[in-house]
Amino acid sequence: ADVQYADIPNARSPYGAMRSYRDALNKVRFAVKDWVDQSCVLAVDLGDTIDRRSGAAAALARDTVMSNFQGFAPVLHILGNHDLSALPPPHPQLLDTAGGHAALGHLDIDCGPGGYCCDIQVGLGWRIIVLDTYDVAVRRNAVEARALRTRLLQESRQEGICAAYLTEHEELNGAVGEKQIDWLRERLELARESMERTVVLAHAPLQPEATYFGDAACWNCQEVSDLLDCFPDVVALVVTGHDHYGGEVVSKGGIHHRVLEAAMEGAKGVPTHALLELCPGSPGLQMVGRGAVRHWKPPDLTGGEM
Repeated sequence: ADVQYADIPNARSPYGAMRSYRDALNKVRFAVKDWVDQSCVLAVDLGDTIDRRSGAAAALARDTVMSNFQGFAPVLHILGNHDLSALPPPHPQLLDTAGGHAALGHLDIDCGPGGYCCDIQVGLGWRIIVLDTYDVAVRRNAVEARALRTRLLQESRQEGICAAYLTEHEELNGAVGEKQIDWLRERLELARESMERTVVLAHAPLQPEATYFGDAACWNCQEVSDLLDCFPDVVALVVTGHDHYGGEVVSKGGIHHRVLEAAMEGAKGVPTHALLELCPGSPGLQMVGRGAVRHWKPPDLTGGEM
């Protein structure tokens, strides 16, 4: 998550972490080698592949980092806010998203509205649902995005909710559109009928409580999270990026949300990525970074093997 490569000097984050923009390429190389060594069936780049501070060199930065992903296939790239801010339209070609879907030809995949969200069967009894949390975004449709954010902000104030993710600069976050929400509901219902479990992946978190400042989250995260909570027997885990510090929380419906640390904020020369192992019952997440290998596993809510 959050490779954010740029050919620029290092800088400090608001909470003191070192952002090593050039060393981000090494994070990609470490991850690719691990994916190959572990015989992974799929890799997902959770977004912000390049940094908006690349400026006029953004296209070169994109080509440079993408070339380092070529040691493994297939890789599916999710668009993040930095990708949208740094690169001009047409956005479907920014990170070769269409090519990424084509590379998944050996897997059962359903592409949702807009082509950025998809549902992939990755193994017996398991599906990966990739959401586009910038389906509605200022860099895509400014009028629609600003209107939605204004409405959500008014609603949150009426309810007395402090929603920092709605008051940050307008390109930081975005929303999941109505058509995508309908598509998500259909895919979750299908998984339930098929007795399959799902891991949901996205760039922006769907639970602000899992973030460091509470400001880096999907605009309509509550709506999306409430939908997921209706399927606790289906959704085993939600994994996102965007908020660089990393964190975790359990939703009201008992679904675990995990935010991965940013790759470019990992210690220099140290891997910063995660491996997802899908097994009967519940998934396991092995996170590599911050000087250690950590294993994390949500509880099995299904009562055993399906």
